[in-house]
Amino acid sequence: MNKPNDKGECVTYSFGLGRGDVVSAKVLTGCYWGYAWITGDEPSVARSGGSLMCLTDASLVYHVTISKETITLK
Repeated sequence: MNKPNDKGECVTYSFGLGRGDVVSAKVLTGCYWGYAWITGDEPSVARSGGSLMCLTDASLVYHVTISKETITLK
């Protein structure tokens, strides 16, 4: 999280994924920076989202997509 939420909570989540993997996780509402190391046939490169990913409604399902170019929240 980029700063504590309204309950004073501030956490970091970390996931290890392979190509095409899908992970489901419950996370606290708040705004997050996305950051990933992309590996494969080429040397690994770091990627981040261009803006904060804000999850504001705990009842919604959010999708984070990681590509060779960026990380996005839908």
